[in-house]
Amino acid sequence: MVFGFLIGVTALNGICGLIISHFDRPAWNRHRLVTGMVLSVACAAVFILTRQPYAGIICLAILVVKGLLIGKGESLI
Repeated sequence: MVFGFLIGVTALNGICGLIISHFDRPAWNRHRLVTGMVLSVACAAVFILTRQPYAGIICLAILVVKGLLIGKGESLI
């Protein structure tokens, strides 16, 4: 139940990110980035704490890629 909820909310955050990217509102985009990172950390923590190693590793990998892409995007500005 918790797993499905976290994955669903994270997917909805990604869909909202696609919609928000069409608007010219940097504050909305920044808020979505923060919520996306928080959801990724929560998802990885829940999977690791419940001893689901493969899902935890996948969530950590996604979190690292997000962090690298966000860091790279901020250095270009």
